[in-house]
Amino acid sequence: MKVHAKVVGITLTGLAAVLILAGCPAPETDALADVPSVVRASDERDERGWQAQIVITIENGDIVAVDYDEFDEEGMRKSLDEGYAERWADQDPDMHPALAFKQLEAQLVDGDAVEEVDVVTGATGSSDRFKEVAAEAISL
Repeated sequence: MKVHAKVVGITLTGLAAVLILAGCPAPETDALADVPSVVRASDERDERGWQAQIVITIENGDIVAVDYDEFDEEGMRKSLDEGYAERWADQDPDMHPALAFKQLEAQLVDGDAVEEVDVVTGATGSSDRFKEVAAEAISL
């Protein structure tokens, strides 16, 4: 008889827990709206071995942070490659990859849409790649 009483007690306790939880309100669907989401994209390496990569942070539907760069096969960032920057300066002494990338990132954050990003003078190719990988990341 003692075993039967224990089984009934455990069953009633479990049933009470289910009934209590059933009365709790469902979590609000907006509870996750404040959680940032991070999206990423990259393209294929170009003929010089650079691969564009972007990381976009979105909060409450707004783009709040962007990290874009192009990486060589060893993982070196183009924005930190001084040799590359010197060669770029031969073409346009007022432009540097790090400056171009920061301008593109800021435009995407400010405009909150790829369509709002203008080509950075002196960095047309990088601007086009930026917009392509940004559009891919956002569409994921």
